[in-house]
Amino acid sequence: GSRRTSRAMFRTRVLRSAQQAFDIGAFSRSLPRDGRARAEFEQLMRVVNEARNSAGGAAVDANSIQWDEWRNKIRTKGVVEQFEKTAKALEFPSMTDTVTGEAEAQFNELLKEAEVAKEANAARLEELKKLLASMEQRKSLRETTVDEELAKNPEYAKQFEQEIEEGKWL
Repeated sequence: GSRRTSRAMFRTRVLRSAQQAFDIGAFSRSLPRDGRARAEFEQLMRVVNEARNSAGGAAVDANSIQWDEWRNKIRTKGVVEQFEKTAKALEFPSMTDTVTGEAEAQFNELLKEAEVAKEANAARLEELKKLLASMEQRKSLRETTVDEELAKNPEYAKQFEQEIEEGKWL
């Protein structure tokens, strides 16, 4: 009874907390289809699902067992009575939640770090897109004249003029 209730309450609190703190589905959709971030996220989700599955197997309460039905099926005298006596005598310690707070804090910290990394990656992606666009707009060396290159780089023009004046041809 109490073990099942404690386990169910623990599971419900963790799931509710995780759902309130972070939209996992939206975050998953925002990750690239391949790469390290996706692999790390999938590993995290495997661990979370494993924890959910292991928390789902609650014990059966001895009072919920249909003992009369078993007495009718098992004819050996005293067997069902012995099982019933033993089952009802079992006491399970109540579970005290000592890890949820810490686990939630660590989980939330990881989610914050992931969000920061996502934003940094988005910013870097924009920088790279701008750089690529500027590179695509540039003319190739075959299409550019010397005068155009010197106009883009006045310091080179000054350096070349000085070398020519000093007679440095090579």
